[in-house]
Amino acid sequence: MRSTVCLGFYLMMPMKSTWVWAGFAAAIILMVTVGILQVKPQKTVLVGFDAPLSARAAFDPSEQDATVFYLEQNPNSRLKPQGFFYEFDSEQARGLYVEAQSQSIPFFITTQPSSLAVDGIELFNSDATLMINTSSTTLAMSNRDDFILRIIPDLGAEQTAIADHLKEQPERRLLVLQDSQNATYTDPAFEVFATEFLKDDRKTITRERFSFVNFSTADHIQAISEPHDALYILAGDFQAAIGVLAQLFHRINPDAPIYLTPWASSGAIFDRIGPAKDKVTVFTHHRPEQTRPAVDAFYSRFIDRFGYQPNGMAVKITIALELLEQAVARGHTTPAAAKRYMLNQGTLQTSLGSVTFNAYGDNQGAEFIPVPLPRIIR
Repeated sequence: MRSTVCLGFYLMMPMKSTWVWAGFAAAIILMVTVGILQVKPQKTVLVGFDAPLSARAAFDPSEQDATVFYLEQNPNSRLKPQGFFYEFDSEQARGLYVEAQSQSIPFFITTQPSSLAVDGIELFNSDATLMINTSSTTLAMSNRDDFILRIIPDLGAEQTAIADHLKEQPERRLLVLQDSQNATYTDPAFEVFATEFLKDDRKTITRERFSFVNFSTADHIQAISEPHDALYILAGDFQAAIGVLAQLFHRINPDAPIYLTPWASSGAIFDRIGPAKDKVTVFTHHRPEQTRPAVDAFYSRFIDRFGYQPNGMAVKITIALELLEQAVARGHTTPAAAKRYMLNQGTLQTSLGSVTFNAYGDNQGAEFIPVPLPRIIR
């Protein structure tokens, strides 16, 4: 009866009043709807990431802690990182991608070296998952129209930049200690480097190629003891052996400079370099005049939080998460939409530097800066 009376009252109202009440009711409904939408929690987005778990080298938990640190610094993030761990076995490492796709995880940040990552490339030919590659410089990933975005330059750009710098130095007789364990990276890297470096016919290279995982210094001491003006350690994976070999060379050649790739920026390596540190230069992806203060501040906060200096992957993991956060915040929550957004933006800004992708998702325009090791150790 109550409803009938109210309806009758509404019908007997003048037309003008009817429209007033109708507008009032609509406003209330709109306010309630907006309120519900505002308090409704936004759906989280799964992001897989991988990290090494192996006794083969002195790895640290930088990758995992970087994701923890990111969420602590960004409490309103919609991203939900999920960790996967790989041994140095290509089939097992490839299986991580398969497992992530079976769980319908739309995004995956990989830290796998080239020797492992190449076996999983074809899994990203479709839009099932978008990979952000933070570590694999192999040319096998370059200029491919797939669902892999690489935030670091490929080894062609990397080794050309390193060779150009070393050509400008006065040292002529260069010893190259090359890790054969990650040959997918180091073999083509050496070819690019040597081709560029030897364009100066005054320069010479002595190449010593062996596995940095299983070796005896006695097997290589003769090559290291021969007259050399400088050392270039061509290796990645943040292997502890890099620091050991640098220190061994320094004992024999105390005045000779030592150069390391960007993939040797690790506290575990620096601890093993010992007194050679003043002669070591590490090539980095950062532009000091633009991003060094932000990167330094990041490392300081990280060290305060976790009590150790992370390897270089902590910065790259953070950049990858920030790129995904930007895409998700704008509603691009699928692999296809996120890829389209990132490729169409030109240059993307993050708190730790900018990233520019070409049409294939390859990083463009990054610089390699030689940084003396004492400026890196904190």
